[in-house]
This record gives sequence, C-alpha cells and structure tokens, in this order.
Amino acid sequence: LLYMLKMASNSTKSLKQLSFLQKLLENKHILFGKYSASLNRSLKQAKWVEIRDFSVSTGIITNDKTFTFVRDVTWGNLRKRTMVSTNIIILFLKMCLKHPLWKIRP
Repeated sequence: LLYMLKMASNSTKSLKQLSFLQKLLENKHILFGKYSASLNRSLKQAKWVEIRDFSVSTGIITNDKTFTFVRDVTWGNLRKRTMVSTNIIILFLKMCLKHPLWKIRP
C-alpha cells in the first residue's frame, strides 16, 4: 500500500512538473529570449513572477519563494535532471547496441 501511495505521489509530482514545463514552453520567447527594444528586463521579470504564481498555485513551490528561486533553482534543477536522464538513456542505448545480440546483420 505504501508503495502504491508513493507511486501515486510520484506521478502527481510528475504531472505538476510537466505542467510547469508546459508553462515555460508557452513563454520561452520571453523567458529565454535576447534583450531587445520589445523585450526588456521588466517584461522578463513580470513573466517569471507569473510562472512563480503558477508554481505556487500548483504546489510545486511554497508561497515564501521568489521568482528568482523559480528561475534559478526550480527550473535549474529540472533542466539538470532532464539532461542527466537523457544522458543515461543515450549511454544505455549505446551499451545495448554494442552487445553481440543487438548487432544488425545483413
């Protein structure tokens, strides 16, 4: 029962993280775009504050965190975790392809 509860909480957490990433994707041109006449610091900060409010409403972070926490820590950790997962998958695939049973034969 505890295992099932943990699995359910992990999937809920994953759904929250996916919704967070979707929100970032929808606003990537503002959040990660280069500064220009139409894209300035205050516009980027306002968008990060909006992302922060969304993160609080979904329960990803607590209300005492600032938009800089979301930008630097929450996003940074998710980005690193995703990159590590991707690298592990690539390494696993490379190992599998080197195995004699996985060789493609003519």
